[in-house]
Amino acid sequence: MDAGPLVRDIGQALRGLRFPELHMLLLAAVLMGVPLWLLEDTDAARQWLFAGIVIGLIVTGLCWSGPVRGRFGWLLPALLRAIEYCYVLLLIYRLAPDLLPVAYGYLVVVAFHHYDIAYRLRHTGRAPARWVYTAGLGYDGRLLIIASLTLAGVGALRTGLWILTVSLAVVFVLEAAVGWMRWLRAENAAAAQRAELA
Repeated sequence: MDAGPLVRDIGQALRGLRFPELHMLLLAAVLMGVPLWLLEDTDAARQWLFAGIVIGLIVTGLCWSGPVRGRFGWLLPALLRAIEYCYVLLLIYRLAPDLLPVAYGYLVVVAFHHYDIAYRLRHTGRAPARWVYTAGLGYDGRLLIIASLTLAGVGALRTGLWILTVSLAVVFVLEAAVGWMRWLRAENAAAAQRAELA
């Protein structure tokens, strides 16, 4: 799911309660999207944007109080990714359109991480190292940092988005390379052992 510490803790705290996940996620999208849609470059608007993100992330945390259920449970990861991707693109488009190439770079890095998780689980049966989910901040941590940078002003957003994108790229690409190399070494060693026994 690529959830960070914030929403994981909310889900753990509410382990006994169950909420309709799809409805909660759509509510979170509205809570985050309305302040973004009405965004102007004023302090009050940026504060509403930050409040919308915090409340929206708390609501998404209510989705992880147990195993995903229902006919449409499989949609949750895709919806979360769509919320994150659209949020970043719309925010940059509204506040600093000249940063759209950096926002695209951010999306490429995060999408790489999501595809790496999917393909590693499919081919190796192993997820990335647990520390990657914490170092990668999860969708909640990334959106909270971007909202905090926005709250600090467009100048902070310009610098911070570069730093965030490069940092995530280093974490995700290096860990993916190490993980796949370990798996390939283990596969080659197993193949060599089978060849010796044959």
